[in-house]
Amino acid sequence: MKLLNLFCVIAGLWRMLSASRSCPDLVIDGCRCTSERHMELSRQTVRVKVVCSGAELMDTFQPSFLPNTTVSLVLSHNKISLLKNCSFLGLSYLERLDLKNNLISTIKPGAFRGLAALRRLDLSNNRIGCLSPEMFEDLANLSKLNLSGNIFSSLPEGLFTHFLSLQVLYFSSESLYCDCHLQWLLLWARANAVRIGNGTPCAYPTHLHGLEFRSLREHQLKCVGPLELPLFQLIPSQRQVVFRGDRLPLQCTASYLDESVRLQWSHNGRPVSTHEQSGILVEESIVHDCCQVTRELILSNIDIGLSGHWTCLVTSSRGNSSQSMEIVVLETSAPYCPAERVTNNKGEYRWPRTLAGILAFLPCLPHPFSTPQHPSVPREKKAWRRCDRMGRWAEEDYTQCAYANEFTRVLYQFSQMVINATNAQVLAQQLSAFTNRAALFDDKMDVIFVTHIMERLLRFVDRIQDVCWETTYRTWPVT
Repeated sequence: MKLLNLFCVIAGLWRMLSASRSCPDLVIDGCRCTSERHMELSRQTVRVKVVCSGAELMDTFQPSFLPNTTVSLVLSHNKISLLKNCSFLGLSYLERLDLKNNLISTIKPGAFRGLAALRRLDLSNNRIGCLSPEMFEDLANLSKLNLSGNIFSSLPEGLFTHFLSLQVLYFSSESLYCDCHLQWLLLWARANAVRIGNGTPCAYPTHLHGLEFRSLREHQLKCVGPLELPLFQLIPSQRQVVFRGDRLPLQCTASYLDESVRLQWSHNGRPVSTHEQSGILVEESIVHDCCQVTRELILSNIDIGLSGHWTCLVTSSRGNSSQSMEIVVLETSAPYCPAERVTNNKGEYRWPRTLAGILAFLPCLPHPFSTPQHPSVPREKKAWRRCDRMGRWAEEDYTQCAYANEFTRVLYQFSQMVINATNAQVLAQQLSAFTNRAALFDDKMDVIFVTHIMERLLRFVDRIQDVCWETTYRTWPVT
């Protein structure tokens, strides 16, 4: 018996020693590495798992930093924004790659080159809008792909050409457009026995909103009007009262559903183009991440002739849509509040010169990872400011707008939670973990929110202690 125990101890030490040789300490802070021996075809192999989740990585590191027998690599919850060509070349044994919850917006062609053994790839909850088959070269053995939580509205035909073994696919998106441009995907998935995962619902058009893509039939995926855009925004969207000689930029942004989408400007129903003598400059359209297109119109040295309705028209193969706003040009002798830039904990707002007695509005600033609103969602939130009859800025209100600082935003969300005896202890622990760095408190509202939350938590101190005491009593060993 003693010999058997000694043998087990020696075997355990040998496994630990072998693991440490196969899985050396990584030079990257926040990463950990484990390994195990695996019998395969009558020989032992070492399978290495590397986890660098939440390590504040800004980029993927050199594959040479990792053991070449790595089979699982977790890079989730970092700040990686770009996957370069051959980002993982050399990890020929890699079977699982987890890149979820990063900031990835660009994947270069050949980014996954050399990963012939890869079977599971998770790219969910990033900022990916542009997708092409060249991005997925060498992934013939991939069996599960997760693209959910990105910013694309559609998927180009032939995207999955390189996937010969795919079994499960997820691609939910806040703006997923289920129309004739996704017919190919439905037919391809059925022809290749690929299962579309649960939780992949359509967002647009409205009559398909909330329906699972996997349950649709081919005849439901059609391109018929009216055109519904996940995002269509005109800034400014309200009537603008300006003075002769002012400068006013207009910006139109819409979802870039496909290459047929075009933006055009018109004034009082007539198309406009750049005309320097009239102070009109129409910029070229700019496409952002293959999912949004923006076109700006700049009016300089505004004259009375530029009064009227200015319209942004979206044309596409799916149909057309438009939004308009009005410009009223006044003489400079009228009383007004001067243009002013205001910076507060809701962000930076540039208030235009405003006629006395008028209430001016500006849209709330978007914060990172904001998603486009569905037509069923209430209209955009705004800040307002009043110019009194004497031409002085008076009352203002930014309450509809989110806090610019993420730390303050999270504390505000904490303060809005319902606290009761059931969740008080968990919320207290979460709050303590979140606020353990006092250096993050750079806004007086941070202190106010924490104080408000603590006042509500203190009402449940006795109940929390009772729960803790009962738990301790039940788990305390009986002698």
